[in-house]
Amino acid sequence: MTDVDDMYRRLEAVSLQLEELGLTHQKNVDMMLRRLARTKEIGPLKTLASVVEPVKEYARARAHPATMLTPLTRLIDAATPDSRGAREFTVLVDGLLSDAPLFRQNRDHIKAVLTQWRDVRPALDVMIDQSPILREVEDLPRELSEIGVAGLEALSYLAADVPPPAEWRARRLAMLEQASKPKAEVEFAIIDPIRRLIVLVAEIPELKSIPVSQWKQRVLTLAGEKNR
Repeated sequence: MTDVDDMYRRLEAVSLQLEELGLTHQKNVDMMLRRLARTKEIGPLKTLASVVEPVKEYARARAHPATMLTPLTRLIDAATPDSRGAREFTVLVDGLLSDAPLFRQNRDHIKAVLTQWRDVRPALDVMIDQSPILREVEDLPRELSEIGVAGLEALSYLAADVPPPAEWRARRLAMLEQASKPKAEVEFAIIDPIRRLIVLVAEIPELKSIPVSQWKQRVLTLAGEKNR
């Protein structure tokens, strides 16, 4: 089968079944975040954890060799591989891309998510100041806020049906390139869908010269080139 959405649907069902059998892979995440934040009010930290993933290809072991006695007390230990939050956001953006040329599908939902990312920084900064173990990720709240701002700017240009200034695309893609670099062995899993939004609004004048049915693939192709 090649139905990725159905695969994740089935994995969610299996995950619940595993929990019924005694695995603690879901409930222990909140406990780990409370320990990191030193408070039960973990909403902001949960937002951050939902959009990052542990680094891949054994990069963690190279950066911090571990043994069976190594405590699992860092953000990387609470972050889940294959971020569900990032997958869900990608689905929202792809739905928006499929709604050319109106681009109304999922727009309000996307805006709400981006606004949350933009506004979460102050609360995260306070948490990091109060928890020394979180200071290794002190750059992430600022970068998440910048990612949210970039996405909201893209939506604004899209709603107004006007292209952004010429330098905007380069500036925002450079920001994403910097944000994509791992910090404390975690990396943002939301870079690709934000890149698609940036490329979309910057390419609107050129897109209007080709069939609407080709717009999404054109954006995905250009966004992929930026990722290589």
